[in-house]
Amino acid sequence: MNLSEKNIWLFGAGGACSWILSGFKREGVSIKGILDDNPNAFNSSYNIPVYTTCSSNITQQIKENDIIVIAILNANVNIEKITNKLKSCGWKTVIEYGDFVELYCKQTQKNVSPIDSTSWINRKKELKGIKNILADDVSIMVLESFVEFVEKGKNLFLPITSNQYFPKNLKRWNEKLNFIDCGAFDGDTLLELQKEGYKINSVHAFEPDIHNYKKLTQTCKNIQNSHAWPCGVGDKNESIRFQTQDNMGSFVDPNGNSVIQCVKLDDCLPNYEPNLIKMDIEGYEFSALCGAENMLKTFLPGLAISVYHLPDDIWQIGLYLHKIYGNKAKFYLKNHSRTIADTILYVVPN
Repeated sequence: MNLSEKNIWLFGAGGACSWILSGFKREGVSIKGILDDNPNAFNSSYNIPVYTTCSSNITQQIKENDIIVIAILNANVNIEKITNKLKSCGWKTVIEYGDFVELYCKQTQKNVSPIDSTSWINRKKELKGIKNILADDVSIMVLESFVEFVEKGKNLFLPITSNQYFPKNLKRWNEKLNFIDCGAFDGDTLLELQKEGYKINSVHAFEPDIHNYKKLTQTCKNIQNSHAWPCGVGDKNESIRFQTQDNMGSFVDPNGNSVIQCVKLDDCLPNYEPNLIKMDIEGYEFSALCGAENMLKTFLPGLAISVYHLPDDIWQIGLYLHKIYGNKAKFYLKNHSRTIADTILYVVPN
């Protein structure tokens, strides 16, 4: 099967779609269209038509000759069920995203991974440095597999760790939490905290997408001493443009469809003593950590930080935090989704 000769379609218009599309766009690979049971889920600047899964607008000839890639990275989604549904709708060639990236890279030497490894050429020292600070063999394996996917498109099918932000194979966070949630979405992590049996002393949750923020405020109403902030988090107090997606994929964009307020944690919470900070803010993690440097140095909170959005995050964030924590914490990498999505750096104080 020669993929370069086929038109490419994607299935899955949710939060991962824009991130996946960025790799195709970088390599100049066009996408014919997107399918989803809920076509209204896709809200992006990419000019790509979106259809329902078995839309009558897609001819049987298209389904026979084109290829559809399942662009869903959530480990809890049943990919086999989706594959069977697409085939029942007439699609002949259905392939999972990670498998497609590997095969397409082998055939065309174009790696459509969302992460561009170009900036890594002169960063071998840093990549080796982050490997040296990791606390166990599993973390090293996650790092090596991450690098293989980004540099060579190899999909190594690493075991996916469950319980994102609260993995069972790490020691539990402080049982009485003062929690900062950056990229709080609709409060799903707060609900997971409760499900995991943690006592929440206080919460400061930041969510700049106004649609998500409205849902977050409803979640916070049921959690004592919780505060919802309609703000982004960074290293400056400033207004910035933002692309609202109405899902988990909203992100900072100079051409975005809205303007948000961005704040420094050191400035907006100068006397707060967190013992856990989580960040999943679509590539603003390093900036946000720099804006919380005094807080980190003073209180050494536990951290759960996404490191898969930007090329340098995988090494830059860990090495920066290691300068602050040193041997006062252990560093772990966990993979919580398909391919390299939801790769989280955990900093666990001793």
